[in-house]
Amino acid sequence: GYAVLFHKGSIPAQIAAFDSVADQVKSDYLKAEKRSLFNEYGKDLKTQIEALVQSEEDFEAMIASMDAVTVEAYPNYGFNNRPSDVSPYEFQAVFRLNEGEVSDMVNFGGTGVITYLRAKKVLDYEVSDEEAEELMRNFKSFSRNTALNAFYTELMAVEIAKEEEPASNSSE
Repeated sequence: GYAVLFHKGSIPAQIAAFDSVADQVKSDYLKAEKRSLFNEYGKDLKTQIEALVQSEEDFEAMIASMDAVTVEAYPNYGFNNRPSDVSPYEFQAVFRLNEGEVSDMVNFGGTGVITYLRAKKVLDYEVSDEEAEELMRNFKSFSRNTALNAFYTELMAVEIAKEEEPASNSSE
C-alpha cells in the first residue's frame, strides 16, 4: 500500500550572528570562487580543443603538448566494450555527442573530464526475445509509475485545495 503525508507547519528560521558563521561563509565563498575559476578554465580548454579538432594537426600530439592535460584514448570503445578501469559516469557524454563534437568539462573529484567523440558508428542490432520482454516490462513499469505519480499529484492538489477553501470562505 501507499501513504500520502501532508506537512502542516514549519519551523521559523533563525538567523545566526555573523561572527559565529564568518569562517564558514569565507570557506564557502572560496570554494565557490575556486569552482567558478575551474569552470571558466574548462570552457577555455573546450574552446582550445574544438580549435584543435577543426585543425588538421595531430590531435593527440597537440593535446600532449598542453600543460596539465592528458589524453586517454579508447579507440575500440563501445556500449558493450567499456573500459573497466574508468568510472562509467565519465562516459555519459559519449551518448549525447555527435561525431566530431567536444563535451563541456565535467568535474570528477578534482579532475576535469572533456570528451571528444572522434567517430560514432551505430551497428545494426537485433533484439532477442528475452531483451524485448525485459524492455516491455520496464516500459510497463515506467508507465505505471508515471500514472501513479500523476494520480498522487492530483490527490495532493485536491487536499491542498480543501485546506485553503475554508480560509477563503471565512474572509467573505
